[in-house]
Amino acid sequence: MQKKILIVLATIILAVLAITGLLFYYQKQGLVNIIPTAQEQTVSQLLKIDKSKFKPAEGESEADFQKEIEQLEVLRDQLKNDNENAALWFTYASSKHYLNDHEGAVAAWEYAFTLAPSDFRIPLNLGNTYQYFLKKTDLAEANYLKALEIRPDLTLAYQGLMDLYMFNWKEKSDKYEPLMLDAIQKDAPNKRVYIEGLIDFFVRSDLKDLSKAKKYLADLKVIDSNKANELIAAFPELN
Repeated sequence: MQKKILIVLATIILAVLAITGLLFYYQKQGLVNIIPTAQEQTVSQLLKIDKSKFKPAEGESEADFQKEIEQLEVLRDQLKNDNENAALWFTYASSKHYLNDHEGAVAAWEYAFTLAPSDFRIPLNLGNTYQYFLKKTDLAEANYLKALEIRPDLTLAYQGLMDLYMFNWKEKSDKYEPLMLDAIQKDAPNKRVYIEGLIDFFVRSDLKDLSKAKKYLADLKVIDSNKANELIAAFPELN
């Protein structure tokens, strides 16, 4: 009797494996779509909405808060039928970010980036979210640098890295000056801003160096003497 039971169980297992194998084969051929693919599973996970993570912005009315949640649900439903639309994913992620689901937002933005790898806005938003909300400085840096690979003159990415190296990842503050010198070359219309940043850095950071601050102050005087005088008034040690 026990032997017969084992034979029956083995037959069932073999049958299940055979059917599963056939389903995988037919799905690969595009004849059926029963077993979720890895991409379908990813999309399904990304489209989950966890309202327990949501909280209204300061001063936001309950009506506006609920309206934003409803808009997120509309975006989710649109993505169910158009899940390769990078623009929709970007907006969906932005809505989650606004509602304070920052983990959900970065997951959706990262997926959007697989669909639109030339969209510099995505790594820029990821960099800001990782730096200011999730406090993951290594991922913030990686994404800002990725944004600059796509758009070398992206002022907002340079500004994000300025904050990162001066305030939030001081272990890498030695990267601040090379970053600003690079920014001056690649984002020349904002040269004054970066020179001001260098002066501020060498006056106030842990790598304080008044000789360098005065050197960059001399450069600023050539570009904008009024702004240079304002900095001297703010930092008398520059005299």
